[in-house]
Amino acid sequence: MKSLDQLILRKLNPEDPAFSPDPKAFQAYQPLVRNMVVSLKDSIFKKVFEFTKEDEIACFIRNYERQLIYLSNCIEGYRDKLNDAENTGYSNYFRLLDQVSEDIACLLDFLNSYFHTHFDLDKEVPKTIKEKAKKQFALKIMKISQLGDFNQDKLLKTVLLPAFDFQIDDPENVATFRKIMYLDTLLNEIIEVLKTEDEVEEALKWKLFQLNFNSMLFFCYMQKEMKEVTRQKEEDSARICILNWYLKQINQVVENPGFALNPKWRPIKESISVWIREEINYIEKYPSINDGKSLKEQYPYAKLKVEPSVPQLGILIAILVQTGFVPEKERKKLVNAFTLVFRTDQVASISEKSLLNKSRELEISTRSWALDILSQATDFVKECPDFI
Repeated sequence: MKSLDQLILRKLNPEDPAFSPDPKAFQAYQPLVRNMVVSLKDSIFKKVFEFTKEDEIACFIRNYERQLIYLSNCIEGYRDKLNDAENTGYSNYFRLLDQVSEDIACLLDFLNSYFHTHFDLDKEVPKTIKEKAKKQFALKIMKISQLGDFNQDKLLKTVLLPAFDFQIDDPENVATFRKIMYLDTLLNEIIEVLKTEDEVEEALKWKLFQLNFNSMLFFCYMQKEMKEVTRQKEEDSARICILNWYLKQINQVVENPGFALNPKWRPIKESISVWIREEINYIEKYPSINDGKSLKEQYPYAKLKVEPSVPQLGILIAILVQTGFVPEKERKKLVNAFTLVFRTDQVASISEKSLLNKSRELEISTRSWALDILSQATDFVKECPDFI
């Protein structure tokens, strides 16, 4: 690695005293670089077998990866400086830089292929690799446009948005090894679906679950589709059946391990599954009012549990009627409303007859109790004339 470092950082650096603009020297460096790359691959394998711990291998591979990315970026810096200075007599030099950049990209691909578990996929790729990926993606997008119309197909357009964004030079849009691998696989799968499937939209939809296309736009697309399908059904049981079908289909999709459009976000299967379960729970808890079913049949369990007993609820009705808050002719409607709204700790479903009888019984017993108390008080006063 030291030989490659010295070649790139000194002999190919136009600002270093060791730099020589001799075209013959540039030609001599080309086979030298190729030999260095072959030698590096052999030395990496030999060094890895000397380690006894996984973390040592990971540290070794990532240090190599970091240094190769640095060297590749240095080469791009050299190219930019000479281009800005309009040095047109350096054609051999530029060809050499292209070759060295390609060789470094091959070395990085070698590390990723043979030491994938230790390779840092979230590192930003060198500019050379990004530009190469942009060209490949542009060709694949063109192929997709020939097979399908993403201007008419909303789902296809949604799926291609990350690839379109990748083509834009935006500092915030960081190109990592993981992103390039994902987008490359995504575009290949889209092409395969367009070539082989008749129902493209349906096949593509389930393919995106397999690829963990955890885009907010795709989440909203699925959410809208399920709402439109369930809205066509009048009965709650039919809506729940449809949602359970979607849940089963999604859960049975086998995901590509370690794949995600946005690695830091929740997987799309999990996001959609949570939303479906919440919808089912809401429908079960708050059913809609359907034709042929009374309010009591629709809401057998969605009642307000209160501490008062049934007799106490009955006396509350009596108080509301006697104080004039509720007219006597509306007593039955009030009783019906209480049976629909309230439940107690002991009684889950209060009948109208029971509540009406309890209220009247309590009213009569209270009146009798009051008269008895007054009678006893009168007798007590009569027997104790000095009390007054």
